[in-house]
Amino acid sequence: MAGGRRRLDLLGADSTRVEFQQAKESVPNTHGKELAHATGLMWVFCVINQHAAGDFFFTSRQGARATFLWKNAWALIGSCNGRVLLDLGLSQQVGDHVLIEIDHFEMVDGRTATGTGTLRGAQEFCYWMRDGHPLPPYSWTPRAA
Repeated sequence: MAGGRRRLDLLGADSTRVEFQQAKESVPNTHGKELAHATGLMWVFCVINQHAAGDFFFTSRQGARATFLWKNAWALIGSCNGRVLLDLGLSQQVGDHVLIEIDHFEMVDGRTATGTGTLRGAQEFCYWMRDGHPLPPYSWTPRAA
């Protein structure tokens, strides 16, 4: 789908515009995409490698709410105006493939960030994109043995 002269990665079933990013982009490019797509833009940044290497980790967690610390963080995350999710892949800390929807992001010293957010299950995220089902907070349910 085109938004101005820029292409959109995905249009969710509920008309949310989704941009997937595997690497950090420049802030002007990020703002350009937000302007081209107007409202309803969601960013999904892949931080699987950073999480697996221990540069992104949870400092506390209560249910689906989590606080994190990110070494060598991408400062542009704090510049995004739309919803921001970070794809953590299969998280050893959580034990499942999860994303975190950021609601607070703060650069501490120019390289390290702290923040809070709500964990979302990858499978539920896919259902939300495909069918428009509500995107619930992540809840871990033990699998039957």
